[in-house]
Amino acid sequence: ANYRATRLAQSRAAFVAKLSIVIEEADESEFWIELALTFNLLDEIMARSVITEAHELASIFISSRKTMQSKKP
Repeated sequence: ANYRATRLAQSRAAFVAKLSIVIEEADESEFWIELALTFNLLDEIMARSVITEAHELASIFISSRKTMQSKKP
């Protein structure tokens, strides 16, 4: 949902700010899944897969943010 909101950004700065929220949310999702796995609340195979996906998505969004920040206005 937060990534979808980036499409509505009215400026580059707003886009970068919204993308930063997306990165935080992906990282937080990874954290909660790891925590649930620690307490054996999730199937380990499924949880590891989702953790990997959350990490990969965060990496993609971080790369996108770096690209936007490096572009000249």
